Amino acid sequence: ARLAATGLSPIRVDPPCRRTVVVSPHPDDESLSTGGLIARQASRGLEVVVVAITDGEAAFPDRPVPDLARTRRNEQRQAIEALGLATTVVIGFGLPDGDVAGHQRRLSSLLRQLIRPGDLVVAPSPHDWHPDHEACGRAAAAAAAEAHGDLLWESLFWAHHHPGPTGQGRWLGVLDLSADEHRQRGRAIAAHRTQMGTSGLPAVVTTADTAHLDHPVELYLVPARLDVPR
Repeated sequence: ARLAATGLSPIRVDPPCRRTVVVSPHPDDESLSTGGLIARQASRGLEVVVVAITDGEAAFPDRPVPDLARTRRNEQRQAIEALGLATTVVIGFGLPDGDVAGHQRRLSSLLRQLIRPGDLVVAPSPHDWHPDHEACGRAAAAAAAEAHGDLLWESLFWAHHHPGPTGQGRWLGVLDLSADEHRQRGRAIAAHRTQMGTSGLPAVVTTADTAHLDHPVELYLVPARLDVPR
């Protein structure tokens, strides 16, 4: 509702049948923000590349957790499988969790090498209310702009909880999920046990944070030039 209140024009969207590059700041973002979209592209037999920007090693800054990075990488692989992909689609960049902004220029260069002309690039919005998300969004936008003919969709998670300007000059794309896609997204999210409070650690992402995911829908900021029916 808060996103709808920003005044963006809502349109129903369906991701184009193209090679898809999904930028995930932390293990779990690929599921929380784009799980339904990934499941749809996978069911179509399209090539999907998930770029794991960090290993999420700083999720518990006040409580050291042995091998947390490795555990979170494993959780991400399980989530990817739940969405219908092989784990080999994950490319890890290993940038420091919590300081992606300090490596934004390098990230943009790495993404430029990965993105091909005509790809659908799905990355967090630069307005998604988390510094790593926002840095990933800026880096992806810069890289995609140099790929010539790309299509950039901006994913949203924390913006659901923060009213305010979001993506001026873009439309609010509403992706309706099938029952299967909704279930797949739910299973993928559940795979991130260290974040959801089901591994004996405190929940980083609470049920209040994920309440909007009870609905079979995902929201994206899409180019205003996108030729889709309102």
